[in-house]
Amino acid sequence: MLRPCLAWSFAVALVTPPAHALEGQWRLGVSGGVVASTAPKVGPVGNLYAGYGVFDALDLRLEVGAGRFVDQSRLRTGLSVGGSALVKFDVTHWVPYVALGANYVNLGFAGDGATAGVLLLPAAGVDYLLSREHALGLEYRFALPVVGGYDTAHHQVLAHWEQRWGW
Repeated sequence: MLRPCLAWSFAVALVTPPAHALEGQWRLGVSGGVVASTAPKVGPVGNLYAGYGVFDALDLRLEVGAGRFVDQSRLRTGLSVGGSALVKFDVTHWVPYVALGANYVNLGFAGDGATAGVLLLPAAGVDYLLSREHALGLEYRFALPVVGGYDTAHHQVLAHWEQRWGW
């Protein structure tokens, strides 16, 4: 009984094409949320991003953002630019993922005692595919300063919407 089942499974696997559900797919999105640290301060943050599905389980993403970041227990306006790699675990309507990225953050302006640094951003999130073209999602990031004068670790919680094409 087991041999016919294994033979049938093997035959189906040979003739079934790969799903390629996320491979080759381009994404443009917008996200918004909050930044918080151990200091009792919370600020808004927003990003615009573009991504590409290298293969089913791996996406690459570039982003630019702005927000009110916590810096030494005060909120400062800042701009960021960075990139990340996302490992996706499923290709159904719910797509959980983990990510690792890095952002360059510049806080303040020349007359305001500008501070800049590079943040390492481990993240976890989930996307809900409304259709092949649209998705909503939620992402948690922990921002860990690694280089530069910006030295305040913080948390980010972001909701996002994205447009997808090119599958």
